Amino acid sequence: MQNANVYKFTISRLGKKLPKEGEIYAADEGCLGDGEVLGRFCRIDVLDDDDCIDEQFYADKSGRWDLDDATEIVATKDFGKKLRGYEVDDVCNILYIDNEASYDLNDENWSMVLDGRVNFEDLDPRRVPGALAVCVQPYYNATAELNSSDVYGVKVDGDPSDEHNFSGVFLAPDPDELDELLSSAEDAGDFLAICNQWPDPELPQVKEAFLRAKANVATADYVWWNIDLARVALTVFRDQEDAKKIITETEKQIVAGHFKNRSCAYGQLAGLLPQYKAGISASWREDTVRLLHSASECVADVEDIEKIISVAGDCYLLDDKALAQQLFENAVSAATDSKLKAKLKRVGKSAIENLY
Repeated sequence: MQNANVYKFTISRLGKKLPKEGEIYAADEGCLGDGEVLGRFCRIDVLDDDDCIDEQFYADKSGRWDLDDATEIVATKDFGKKLRGYEVDDVCNILYIDNEASYDLNDENWSMVLDGRVNFEDLDPRRVPGALAVCVQPYYNATAELNSSDVYGVKVDGDPSDEHNFSGVFLAPDPDELDELLSSAEDAGDFLAICNQWPDPELPQVKEAFLRAKANVATADYVWWNIDLARVALTVFRDQEDAKKIITETEKQIVAGHFKNRSCAYGQLAGLLPQYKAGISASWREDTVRLLHSASECVADVEDIEKIISVAGDCYLLDDKALAQQLFENAVSAATDSKLKAKLKRVGKSAIENLY
């Protein structure tokens, strides 16, 4: 590759035993304490004669990956499985960096520098142990070739560019802030917000917030919290059994008439499952299909049919175009209002056509 932009990524976990001074750099194992490097890999943007990207791919020393989507990479690669829930989105943003973009990260959680290293002295010592360290070394308009003997999987001629040469530490949550959030929470919505903001099942405050949310939901009148509760059980705590119990109880509430828009409620529950299919048993598909059928039988709004078709047919969800078509036809057939039936035909047809 005679003309390419290359980005070398290093993602590391700081240890618990760290020096109180000095510098942090993810690629330097000597400053990680008893931590470890989680992953080293690269992204290569092959450029054409006009310096536009002609081809883009990721690789490591094992060779070129068959993945090019950051979200999918984080969900399937070993380093991604070691990320904490609240770190995932920012790591995905970093993997998308290019020569015209900037790092869009929250300054409250990140300590970061360009073309340098992070100083221990600049960090809150309570939030450093176990924190995530990341560095990115970019090479622009470089000559590069895949090389299995290189730890990043690529050999690049030249030095890294100063621009976008990134070093950062994603600090662990402030324990005092978490305690304050927990003490000020008043209802299930507040407790679930804590779980959503800091989706790490190892944090004691998050565990407590989830338990309180479950207790609060059981006595609350606002039934939509059940759906978020199921999502947190499934995605934060990876507790499939607990999530299924919550979903089953929520279905009973839908049948009992506690949800004004039953189709929307069924669709929301169905939408929880396929988005997190990595590591989830095959029975989830059966549950999702069943929920989608229930949703299609009581569609009350065009947004409901769009949701049903998206969950069934989108390539990132169930990816079943035939099922999407069947559910669309079911919804139109079940509609008794002529105006709604006409809208469903028009909107549903468009949604089917727009599936990827």
